[in-house]
Amino acid sequence: MPEFQIETRRFADTTLLVLEGELDVASSPLLLAELSRIGDDDTRLVIDLRGVAFIDSSGLRALLTGHGAAEAAGREFALVRGPRQIDRLLRVTRVAEQLTLLDDFEPAAGG
Repeated sequence: MPEFQIETRRFADTTLLVLEGELDVASSPLLLAELSRIGDDDTRLVIDLRGVAFIDSSGLRALLTGHGAAEAAGREFALVRGPRQIDRLLRVTRVAEQLTLLDDFEPAAGG
């Protein structure tokens, strides 16, 4: 399994965070740090989970923290669905009920 990585991509009105690896107790602080570095300029924050192989409770907490911060800033927040086991975890823990899940991400035209 590759080391946890975050790639930040900016589009016209969206910041996309592409995650790869395991989102766990060791890597959650990296995601939280990246979320805190993102300004409030964009109207939408999307986290792409397609490259995530595993999420533990710390990872779930980091995603929910990101959602709460985005909501407080008046920003849309969404997750791009990950592999089947990640999607199942989000459903079983009922996190999927609280967050917007996308099948894919396409930047707005001109972005």
